[in-house]
Amino acid sequence: MVRKRRPHVATPDEVRISREGDFAVIEYVDQSIETTQYRVGADTLARMTDEDILSLWNAGLATHGEESGRSRRDMSSSVRNNKLIGEVEAFPSAPNQPFLLVEGRVYTPMELCSLLGNHVGWEVTFSFKKKAD
Repeated sequence: MVRKRRPHVATPDEVRISREGDFAVIEYVDQSIETTQYRVGADTLARMTDEDILSLWNAGLATHGEESGRSRRDMSSSVRNNKLIGEVEAFPSAPNQPFLLVEGRVYTPMELCSLLGNHVGWEVTFSFKKKAD
């Protein structure tokens, strides 16, 4: 099976954008590029135009591109004995967009997906434990 290419910063004519609940679905016209479900939140999506969504998506990709090398190094240094232990947090301004806090460093869902993508074929176990008050 041929793996699709990663999404890139796009122009409006390169993508089709639809909405499904909390997610903006960004489908590239070029079918060799992955389709993405980008969680924005239903209320926010209702107020956004396709151009707004694409602008937000592109800004995230640009930021991720600039930081990807650093993020991979930072994240791999947080993995100890093949374990990544952190705390799920949320910004008060975006409670439906959680992130993982590991050793004082914030990891976005996109960075976590990048970590998983670097371990294709590995077995992954997710374990959740309530934090002591």
